Amino acid sequence: MPVNNEETLLISQHKKKFLPYTKVPFEDYSKMIKLNDKGELAKVAEELNILIPRTYQIFEIDEINKLAASITYPVVIKLRNSTSSIGINYAFSQEDLIAKYKENVCKYKLDNLNYPLVQEYIPGTGYGVSLLMNQGELRAIFTHKRLREFPITGGPSTLRISVRHPEMEKIAIKLLSHFKWHGVAMVEFKLDRRNNTPYLIEVNPRFWGR
Repeated sequence: MPVNNEETLLISQHKKKFLPYTKVPFEDYSKMIKLNDKGELAKVAEELNILIPRTYQIFEIDEINKLAASITYPVVIKLRNSTSSIGINYAFSQEDLIAKYKENVCKYKLDNLNYPLVQEYIPGTGYGVSLLMNQGELRAIFTHKRLREFPITGGPSTLRISVRHPEMEKIAIKLLSHFKWHGVAMVEFKLDRRNNTPYLIEVNPRFWGR
């Protein structure tokens, strides 16, 4: 049972080939990619009026120059499909953003449909809401607060504590119910320390931990 992002998506994409021989505990690929791809997730969040950090997508490399001159810093540079803090960079100025953005495009050999996102930085603590859904109906839920991450600037959590956060849990259920989700997923949030508001960050539409 793979828990890595790439293998899970690959099996989901070709699920029909496995079904004659075994049960596959993953959602259909069309649903998984809409939650896994951070650009697609931003669109869904907007449709559902779910609060996310201000997110910018560009499709021509020269657009980064104009964007860099018009936004507030710091910002986060994210790959659309990645895990474990791979491809994440923080930019603190116009020049910094342009340089790091172009560096990411070259390093990961990205085409214009997969250029990184630029996202507002939310200062605060990370949370994860893990859910088990049955055809869009909640069966189990568990929420944790991140106490330590690696790297400390933001990445996989290395120390957590179980908590309850009704507002985050309500948002996570709303999101997965919208897809009539079947199986497990973890919805990640940042709790903005400036106003105590939860922001949706990303979704692991699979078994988590990698």
